[in-house]
Amino acid sequence: MDPKLTDRKGWATDFDKCWMCGGTSYAGLPLEIHEIERRSHAPKMRWAHRCNYFRACRRCHDGPLATMAHAMQLAYKTLADPKNYDLESWLKIRDPDLRAPHRVTQDEVDGFASVIVGWGKFKWK
Repeated sequence: MDPKLTDRKGWATDFDKCWMCGGTSYAGLPLEIHEIERRSHAPKMRWAHRCNYFRACRRCHDGPLATMAHAMQLAYKTLADPKNYDLESWLKIRDPDLRAPHRVTQDEVDGFASVIVGWGKFKWK
């Protein structure tokens, strides 16, 4: 198995709840690993990086997460997995030369994080 895939599975063991709803499964299905930057936008396994992973149940993965803005997904990341949050590394997944360094900004991420915190529901804790 590719070491990046092994690391991906290892990362997942640190998170036993969906970051959005707090569930531990949905309809009997285990939690999933969502890639914030889609695999199709990050060839050659550039997507396989801890800064790109998001823990979600099937309902949230197929529901609100499927169309959620990258900045909001990254806001959840900053709150639930701050150790692996790295905006510049995440931006380079799709754009290795960083030609569009402001595609998502830290101000956008921080704004969404404030909204999430304002809801008062820390599902990942």
